Amino acid sequence: MKRTLTSLLSICITICLFITAVAASTDPNSFLFGNKEITILDDSINYSKMQAIAAFVADEHSHDNTNTTYAISCLLGHDIAESMVFEVEHCVYDTAPRCLEKEYHVTYCTRSTCDYMVKDLLYEAWIFCCE
Repeated sequence: MKRTLTSLLSICITICLFITAVAASTDPNSFLFGNKEITILDDSINYSKMQAIAAFVADEHSHDNTNTTYAISCLLGHDIAESMVFEVEHCVYDTAPRCLEKEYHVTYCTRSTCDYMVKDLLYEAWIFCCE
């Protein structure tokens, strides 16, 4: 009886640790675009605006650092907010360090119909994260 109770208790603890580990690894502020992982360090932004910011930062084919689509609600000015965004591009090189990390300062309009965004690269560094 004692052995069964101990086994049952250890199984319950294992399941709880597994659930905690899975919950910790799914960050709602992180987005994947191919081999790029974008993390936004601001919990006050709604999810759709976070997706738009992450897509804007991940877009490497833009010719400038500004997205300037204006909405009618922004005719008298934007409602500007700022956020820090990290981009990790995994497995860029075959040898270590393989991954490239960049930090951006992103300025954006908080209105849901406006796509105004500006990104400024603060730093980039090669990091050891993939084997």
